Amino acid sequence: MAVAGQSYIQEREGVLYVGDTRVALASLIGAWQTEGYTAEEARLAFPSLTLAQVYGAIAYYLEHQAALDAAFRADATTYERLRAQERQERADFFRQLSD
Repeated sequence: MAVAGQSYIQEREGVLYVGDTRVALASLIGAWQTEGYTAEEARLAFPSLTLAQVYGAIAYYLEHQAALDAAFRADATTYERLRAQERQERADFFRQLSD
């Protein structure tokens, strides 16, 4: 289902995706914002997207930037916490990987 009339963004199982693709909004925005991709470069990096979808997703992000930035930070914090927990619980396994 599209989010609040935004045909370029869909929420599925609590995750925002670009349209009906499997590209998470956070991934696209990360490429655009953090990696410095232009919209055209992002389109090439995510070939399942159209250029219109890339621009639509960026526009959606800019309209909801404060809330999305907070959500992206919370997701990153959760990921890092779970990663550290996994490394601690399976220290022998990860030690063997680095040998």
